[in-house]
Amino acid sequence: MFSQKVSYEKQCVLCKVASGALFTGYGVFHTYRVATVWNHYAAKEKVFNAVMLTFVYGLAVVSYYAGYEIYMGK
Repeated sequence: MFSQKVSYEKQCVLCKVASGALFTGYGVFHTYRVATVWNHYAAKEKVFNAVMLTFVYGLAVVSYYAGYEIYMGK
């Protein structure tokens, strides 16, 4: 009965852009927060924060790119 039905995942461009904006906002906030106390961090904490901020900005870029692909019909 269910084998003949095809379900399509609905995706919206606005959802991807909104999530990208949220990741970007989160990254900007924490970039400012980390920059204000950067001189007080140990080297290990500096590396961790740099890697995690890169990861957050990477998530934003991936989200924007997914929205672009949906917009282009891929």
